[in-house]
Amino acid sequence: MDTAILIKTALERLNTNSNGISIFELFCRHLIPIVLDPLFLPADAADMCGGYTIDGWIILGVTGKIKYAFSLEEMTKQKIIAEIKKTDQIEYQRIRFFTNWTIPTKVKEAVYHAFPDRFLTIYDKNDLAAYVNKHQELGLYIGLPLLQTGISA
Repeated sequence: MDTAILIKTALERLNTNSNGISIFELFCRHLIPIVLDPLFLPADAADMCGGYTIDGWIILGVTGKIKYAFSLEEMTKQKIIAEIKKTDQIEYQRIRFFTNWTIPTKVKEAVYHAFPDRFLTIYDKNDLAAYVNKHQELGLYIGLPLLQTGISA
């Protein structure tokens, strides 16, 4: 079976795993320093107050922080917009969303257009699968070797 399909299947299976969100957060916490931000800091309890949560962040020098949000929920345009609205724009100049669902390009563009003054990036299942395909070691965090063994057995 094609590796890209196996990677997407491994990401999708997190939705039915009772520990899926914990596994996805661990996966994202390993992916981000490898492919995006080597200075990424996972969130702790102090970051999860004030009516909203963050899953991680990095400092952008004196200009603020990047907020990272991880979700196994299907991210509709309305859910993404709600998350953006509850994020402190002064403290977090950039927001990066990670989801194991496919987000249509049309939805991504509509969200980007709705918030032209915010630096937003949405990483969906296709983006994450491409990163895992390029950095195979990340597959360990989503159970890819077990899935590959099950297919070949």
